[in-house]
Amino acid sequence: MAPGLGPRPRPEQQNMKDMIRTGTVERSAAGTCRVRLDDATCAGCSGRCGVGFRAPRTVIDVPGDAAVGARVEVQATCAAFVQASGLVFGLPLGMVAVGMLAVAAFDLAEGWLMAALVGGLALALGLSRRFAEPSATLLRKI
Repeated sequence: MAPGLGPRPRPEQQNMKDMIRTGTVERSAAGTCRVRLDDATCAGCSGRCGVGFRAPRTVIDVPGDAAVGARVEVQATCAAFVQASGLVFGLPLGMVAVGMLAVAAFDLAEGWLMAALVGGLALALGLSRRFAEPSATLLRKI
């Protein structure tokens, strides 16, 4: 059996911190499969994963070997999503905190606080698109 392909784990074996989607292999070459995912969401999800507020992906390239037309399961860790969430929410929050400290310490106008928030939002949006890395994936035949 090829690396990355194997029997489907029992539910108690699955890491609940992983995203799992099913799909069909469209192309397979050089150890990479192009998989068309069945739907835009995982079970119990709104489907808005991805960095930079992009629409959910429906076609992805996954390392592994499977025949064209084979039904597969793609499993990805949530680590990249957690990092992206920290950037998208943490950076603006941090900028607001710095703005609040600056307004209080230097007796500045409250407009500087709003400028810090807008600057944090702009930085988060720009950085989330630039440093977006896909999660490590695992391909399984189903």
